[in-house]
Amino acid sequence: MDAWFVQREVADPALYVGTWLRDSGIDPASPAARHDAEQWLTWFDSHQVEGVGFGFITLRNTGSAAGRTEPTVLCRTCARR
Repeated sequence: MDAWFVQREVADPALYVGTWLRDSGIDPASPAARHDAEQWLTWFDSHQVEGVGFGFITLRNTGSAAGRTEPTVLCRTCARR
């Protein structure tokens, strides 16, 4: 199995939480959204999460026919910090 990882962006945890709340149709100003955001941000803080990466992963089954014994793993970061 070969793997290609591309990280295209890193979001601040608070921005990430706000995006998910809006995308799920929850009004970010509602009491439910504030409660959910507090829980997410507390969890991120307790696990020392400094950012959430966005991107994609492509996997390719090379099988034994390729004649290789070691997979290729390629990681790229496109995000600016």
